Amino acid sequence: MFDTLLSATPIAAMVAAVFSAYCAFLSYRLSEKIQEDLKADETIIVGPLLNPRLRHEDHSNCVVVCTLFNKSRRKAYVRSVRASDEDREEVDISWGSSIDQNGNPEEPLGLVGLIDSVNLYARRKDGKRIDYISLEIGHSFPTSPGTVVYDPSAG
Repeated sequence: MFDTLLSATPIAAMVAAVFSAYCAFLSYRLSEKIQEDLKADETIIVGPLLNPRLRHEDHSNCVVVCTLFNKSRRKAYVRSVRASDEDREEVDISWGSSIDQNGNPEEPLGLVGLIDSVNLYARRKDGKRIDYISLEIGHSFPTSPGTVVYDPSAG
């Protein structure tokens, strides 16, 4: 009887190890599925570009604003904004989530947090009027950057 018990112990240990490995594999697959579901809604919607209404119209003409909406439950952040003109030449801008009364971005640190929605302001550093501009907005989600175009002549 004792010999039978001794020979069954390694078999029981092996079965327990296989069962444990199977449970670990299922747990891993479940955690990956949950993570994929969380990332599935990682979307930032970029609203249209507009000129903000400032006291001086000349200041308004060199600034554009758009609203960014975060559809995810996770906080996102804007890490870069690149601007280009009609000829795809880069335009030097400063950007941020708020502006002063003259349209200058306040605290343009190069990083804007995005929980639900935020206004994103971009101003030409040379102060010239914006007749056309394309903004490429880089963010923390793995999807490609958002792009939005301001072209009042397009109607």
